[in-house]
Amino acid sequence: MKQSLEKTELHSTIQWGLLHVGLIWIYSGTVDHYGHGWQQLAQSPAAWYFLSGSGYVEADGGPRVSARTGQWLIVKPVTRFQYFSPDAKILSIRFRARWPDGEHLFFEGLSRCLDGKQYPKLLREALALKRAARRYTRNKFNNISLRDYPMSFDVFLGIERQFLLWLEVLYRSLIAGGVKANLFEVEDPRLRQAIGMLRGWPLNQEYRVEDVAKVAGIGARQLERLFIQSLGVTSKKYMERRKYQFVQENLEGDLMSVKEIAFQVGFKHVPSFCRWYRKYAGRSASKSTVQ
Repeated sequence: MKQSLEKTELHSTIQWGLLHVGLIWIYSGTVDHYGHGWQQLAQSPAAWYFLSGSGYVEADGGPRVSARTGQWLIVKPVTRFQYFSPDAKILSIRFRARWPDGEHLFFEGLSRCLDGKQYPKLLREALALKRAARRYTRNKFNNISLRDYPMSFDVFLGIERQFLLWLEVLYRSLIAGGVKANLFEVEDPRLRQAIGMLRGWPLNQEYRVEDVAKVAGIGARQLERLFIQSLGVTSKKYMERRKYQFVQENLEGDLMSVKEIAFQVGFKHVPSFCRWYRKYAGRSASKSTVQ
């Protein structure tokens, strides 16, 4: 599969380096009962390959998108209704591909069905990713969640390397299928430096605008103006968004309790965390699981 990329899809290495990507989980097998019906807002996209059976999603008031055996369903990361036939077995990949402003690399144009025969390399790389995840984590089960999995740097690189190979094929497959990539522009090098610093800032540590501004070589007020101009939010709001994204992704999983999630984002008491989450999200913090 070969196709040329449009000029608008070209970025410098510095620009692409701002993209936050990673594998969240990979699963293969039947769909449990909790995989059916309305789900909470999914913060990360999903790719489902139907090993057998069929299914569909209706996402965010959009049209119904269906897939059957031998097809992929690339699911838009929004609240959705999803249905799977009783005989459905899927290979499910949840992943991140998000810019610093919170926007996804792919959003408009999803959900989308891709025929596996037209994009055979997508399945080959997905199966290779599954093998890598099982080999490196020594996980003999079909459901491998990497949200909070302790691993060495070489194991992380091994899984990340294979994930990026799959993501490259997915990117090219969606582009070939007519889905436009959502690109992010940051021209000011001082802002790029500040964003890079904040991307690595521990979520459970206090953030001071002055500390980041000093490293970027500008004043705190000027830094906030740059954030508002490029991202639409202040740097403090950007950090709040990072916290919310982390919380939402882990509320969707089963590895961390609400108390553990609260601690990871700097809250010592669960009630305080719950008040913050309700104010930010407009709903209570509760556990849910989606495929």
